[in-house]
Amino acid sequence: MKNKKDLEIYKDLEKQFTDEKLDFWTKSRTPEIPIQLFTPPETTLKIKNYLISQNYNFNITTKNWNKIAKPKTIRRLSSNLNNVFQHSIYHSYDEIIDFLKLQEKKHKEFVSVRLYGESYERRLLHYVKIGYSNGTEKPQIVIDAGMHAREWVAHSSILIIVDNLVKNVEKYKEILEKVDVIIFPVLNPDGYVYSRIGDRMWRGNRNINNNEKCGVDLNRNYPFLWKESDGTCQTYPGIYGLSEVESMYHSFYMDKFKHLIKGYITLHSYGRLILLPWSHTFKTDAAYYEEMLSLGNKMKEELKSKKNIDYTVGSSSNILYPCHGTSSDYAKSLGIKYVYVVELSPESSSNGFIVSEDKISTIGDEAFIIFDVMLHQVVSEL
Repeated sequence: MKNKKDLEIYKDLEKQFTDEKLDFWTKSRTPEIPIQLFTPPETTLKIKNYLISQNYNFNITTKNWNKIAKPKTIRRLSSNLNNVFQHSIYHSYDEIIDFLKLQEKKHKEFVSVRLYGESYERRLLHYVKIGYSNGTEKPQIVIDAGMHAREWVAHSSILIIVDNLVKNVEKYKEILEKVDVIIFPVLNPDGYVYSRIGDRMWRGNRNINNNEKCGVDLNRNYPFLWKESDGTCQTYPGIYGLSEVESMYHSFYMDKFKHLIKGYITLHSYGRLILLPWSHTFKTDAAYYEEMLSLGNKMKEELKSKKNIDYTVGSSSNILYPCHGTSSDYAKSLGIKYVYVVELSPESSSNGFIVSEDKISTIGDEAFIIFDVMLHQVVSEL
């Protein structure tokens, strides 16, 4: 993008190509963040001609994404406690759950894996509770990943957070006696499985009854200020708020324990962004906005100090674009003090969501730094 006119490019394209499957990998309201659009081959030429006619500046990259991103076939993790879980590869949904259950088996005194529902395709939905029981309700920090199927590095990053907590339990024992960490590792298991065996670029869940090409975007399906579809395939919000079982069961947990939840982080990819509510409006009047901004800047400083990378901090709608029915706005509407959407590395890439496996560990470390800053902040306020 070179000027303010370019900021409206995605709106222009959505108007011109209403019948096409347009997939905006990134949208932005600032010239510093490029807009990236993924299209199938049969659509590319039409879009190219339109951009030329409107004097937009653009580049085209052609790749076979499904071939590039084909996951490795790896041996399933067994119940043998001597097996080492590899954080250098992307794991299947079953392997992820096996890993979490293995942590529970090894650390029963402070790790438990619990069911909270079933997905559209009847896969069991799990969350992990990490914390020592003291016989009372404890404050919580909730962190989730995998809402969007293709964002694999978010799935892997949340597992690194789990691993760091259990491996360094002596360091975190005092904290885990005061707070519980609640981790939803894969909010959209059906979509994740399909992105591994079918369409690598799949984003939504697998309820395709009303949107065959894209399913439902779970991050437009939460009930706070839910909004009807504008016709965009990839961000189809469902037929009503919480129409999807994945978001419904997740929201049930959030609502039930809202009096305990002090912080909420939802991990996504990509962009190197730490985003604050609101998503639905440009206003920066969410409760505790200044406190959230200050803590977000602490996260940014820690990332710069420890990893020498720069994240951008600010409200979601002002940095990216307005959207309704998001999990972060819903969490904020419940009265949770610290709420963040984290768009992990890379900052920008022609490969977009296809993050190479040699980057998994590094990006997972970034996620843990962000989480650790929130964890210590919440504990300091108890």
